[in-house]
Amino acid sequence: MLFSFYSQLILRELFYTLTYFSNTLLGKILFPRLQANSGGYKHIDANGYQILSNYRHPNSLADQVTLSQVLNGQVNPNLIKDRLVIIGATAANLTPGSFYTPYSALPDQPARMPALFIHAQIASQLISTVLDGRPLIWYWPVWGEFLWIWGWSLVGGLLAWRLQNPLLLVIAGGTAFIALVGTCICLFFQAGWVPLIPSGLALVVTSGSVVASQMTLQKQQQLKISKVLRDKLEAACALKGEEMTDVIARLITEYTEQNEVPTISSDGRSQERNN
Repeated sequence: MLFSFYSQLILRELFYTLTYFSNTLLGKILFPRLQANSGGYKHIDANGYQILSNYRHPNSLADQVTLSQVLNGQVNPNLIKDRLVIIGATAANLTPGSFYTPYSALPDQPARMPALFIHAQIASQLISTVLDGRPLIWYWPVWGEFLWIWGWSLVGGLLAWRLQNPLLLVIAGGTAFIALVGTCICLFFQAGWVPLIPSGLALVVTSGSVVASQMTLQKQQQLKISKVLRDKLEAACALKGEEMTDVIARLITEYTEQNEVPTISSDGRSQERNN
């Protein structure tokens, strides 16, 4: 960044000086240096001094005129006076370098942006940041992203733990996911780059894991109750006549109505106990 083409343009245009420590200071604006694990990047080549580019829409970047228009006097002088002018070629057969940008997926834009427009984008960003206060793209450190993802994972787990009704869980989970997306969009419009996909996955996966764990635990409890009940029924079968019939009926009634496993004493009487 220090000796790049666009930085030299800005220094000449704004009469500012660059102050370089671990990060670069242009005027009073600090331009944080891109690290290998900044934002959504992981283990990238962060050599040199790189910053994140906050691209403008190509149609609103700058006025463009052709060389023929300039030579034929078809350009309004006020369009150029006191302006930063970058001259170069944009034709694909004349420019060896072109790059993908966030606008490459738009149907009305070329897939790759010529290097001339890349220089114009970054120059525009630096000028707007220093003069107009246009925000730079910001992101959290690794520990901040971890806390953000862990927080949404905690939300999903708490919802699944507290809401036993499947319909309520779906509604609450959907509301939480919408809140996550809305928060990320709001932060994005404030130039924030925060994890959306990992947070959404953490929310859904943790919620599903808690539900699966509860279902497994419930099934294990039911199997345990069934085993105890079977043992009690076998003990009841050792009794005779009406006494056996009465004990079995009481066992079934108590299990179905109270979900309790009774204890049978040696004299054939039923003593209730909670499972």
